[in-house]
Amino acid sequence: MNKTLFFLISSVVMVIFTVITISTAPNINGGFPGEYSSTSNCDALSEEYKYHKDSNKNPSDDDKKELDKEKERVNLCYRQKAFINMEYATLIIDICLAAICAILGLFHFFETGMFFAKYTGLIGLISGVIAFVLTLVYLIYSGIVFTKDHHSEQSLLFDNGAYKKWDETKNDYIKAYTEEDEEKDQYASKAKFKDLGKKQYNYDSKAYKDYLKGETPIDECKYEYFTPSNPSAPALVAGKGYPYDTDKYCEYLWKSSYLENLNNLSNKHIYDYWVTSLIFTAFTLVCSIGLAVFGLLIFMNPDSSGHTKL
Repeated sequence: MNKTLFFLISSVVMVIFTVITISTAPNINGGFPGEYSSTSNCDALSEEYKYHKDSNKNPSDDDKKELDKEKERVNLCYRQKAFINMEYATLIIDICLAAICAILGLFHFFETGMFFAKYTGLIGLISGVIAFVLTLVYLIYSGIVFTKDHHSEQSLLFDNGAYKKWDETKNDYIKAYTEEDEEKDQYASKAKFKDLGKKQYNYDSKAYKDYLKGETPIDECKYEYFTPSNPSAPALVAGKGYPYDTDKYCEYLWKSSYLENLNNLSNKHIYDYWVTSLIFTAFTLVCSIGLAVFGLLIFMNPDSSGHTKL
């Protein structure tokens, strides 16, 4: 088996995959609209939580809910901050280690500097182990934030992009989330990152064409029309009728922001880039294993590379 060739291939492919990940990583490319950033002071949030907890020895049920929310914010801050910092550290270290191993592997593949082959194997082994640990931790953090955390601004919407829907049983409009959802997760009103690829958060060709033709009720069934701040249409607060025609019925209500962003691709951009980075981070993880394994084989038997001169 040509250990040197496989060592070279593992390191070169790892460089390529890491470059792709750097080009699509959500933080590096400014596409991470989370609640917290790398400069967020999570320690201050933690101290505030501890102070409120210690100063309230016998909390009521409402107090316990507020403390749980504070604790959730603290954990979210630490998680997102660690995710951001891990992204920069991991990808920079990965590409540097892989590049060094690729250069050394290229030298030995052409049987140059073979006296150093044993040390190259050791460097490859150590580099592979370091890259594996860092990449695995980053992949876990990225996967958790992607599947569990929410966009800081994107409201949770129904499949057709509506913010509210008329519920006959409640005789009122309901949102895409319930009060029970908010009790379990204070960020339930926002869309999760893993959902940003859905059509209601992106450009919808049919909906946009219908809107341009005036064949959709979206423009007339705006959520803003149905608020108590519109005294000229008090009947609409109950949820029946178009703004200027009470004989019609708005089954759904849309936010004005939905109309403004109907042809926007920013959410799709975030989703696609993030998924791509997750996939190639996993590929990089596999390459780091190959780097460590073939580095170990070269270290154990540096004089038998299996390479035949052309």
